[in-house]
Amino acid sequence: MTIYLNGKFTAQRTTGVQRVAAQLVHALDSQVEGHWVLLCPPGAPLPRLRRIRPRYLGPVGIPLMLWEQCLLPWAARDGVLLNLAGAAPALGHRQVCMLHDAAVFDYPQAYTRRFAVW
Repeated sequence: MTIYLNGKFTAQRTTGVQRVAAQLVHALDSQVEGHWVLLCPPGAPLPRLRRIRPRYLGPVGIPLMLWEQCLLPWAARDGVLLNLAGAAPALGHRQVCMLHDAAVFDYPQAYTRRFAVW
């Protein structure tokens, strides 16, 4: 079975979440066996990896939210999708999502209702 990694973080400004995702991918790259693919938005800088195969997905210029919600789950439909930077496709299946900060559950009043629902 193929393990797909959500590479949206490669196209984003680097903050703590993106840094953690990038470092985890590099750490996994030295440990994994089998078929692992890092799916990245077109134009994002591809990391240099030995065992995980980076691959561009979709047309240039597609908004990242649309890329993640529509193209990514379709591309990962035959495997498991690993989301290391918090967000994940709402309608995806067979996926794991790393939640970096659960403050929205402890202090929901600090967030807009729309953000809390998301």
